[in-house]
Amino acid sequence: MTTTVAAEAFLIVLPLAFNGFLLLLGRRFDYPDILRRPAEDILNRFQAGGVGLKLVWYGFMLTAVLFAPLAVLLGQVLAGDEIAVIPTAIVVGVLAAVVQFLGLARWPFLVPALARAYTDPASTSASREATKVVFDSFHRYLGVGIGECLGYLLTGAWSVLIGVAMIQSRLFEAWLAWPGSSSAYSWSSARSSSSDASRSKAGSSRARSSRSATSPGRYGSSLRDSYSCSSRQRQCGCA
Repeated sequence: MTTTVAAEAFLIVLPLAFNGFLLLLGRRFDYPDILRRPAEDILNRFQAGGVGLKLVWYGFMLTAVLFAPLAVLLGQVLAGDEIAVIPTAIVVGVLAAVVQFLGLARWPFLVPALARAYTDPASTSASREATKVVFDSFHRYLGVGIGECLGYLLTGAWSVLIGVAMIQSRLFEAWLAWPGSSSAYSWSSARSSSSDASRSKAGSSRARSSRSATSPGRYGSSLRDSYSCSSRQRQCGCA
């Protein structure tokens, strides 16, 4: 199999696999809408999904991993024209795959343990609250910060760089690159702005949570409010 054929296969199979797993997650887990719900709802729903849901998350995570060889193969195909941006595009594409993997890896590796601990009948109220705090912390760091913010930005940057390479390449008509490059730039910019807005909302929510936590019976409610304001909808292999 030549490099060109391998790149073509990845360009066809990977988007189909990504959208297939995304569709399954939507049906089995109400993803990505469930990310807006409180932590207890997510953990209960995940535990109810059983092994089948965990396997779907494994598959969805692997689509992010396979983005790395796609970036390398496509870069090698375009490298024949000695285009200056190709080395940068390959590096950015591999980095995009890495951060998307880090953002998604929590679902098959971390969340199952948290869901079991939260739904365990022997768990105390304090242990469940601690489990929600751990889930929320990783959700913001790996999900919003790494997977969504960096993942979207790097994937968008890779798409723009590949578009520039396609314009300069003899293998493609220049007009084929413009729609993808312009839409990728707009998309990554919009997602970055959305991430900034989400972090601002999360900060406001944490301030309200600190004020209300001093009142009896308000601690659990304030955590849920903070989580609801900071949770975001994830769309692309990244979350």
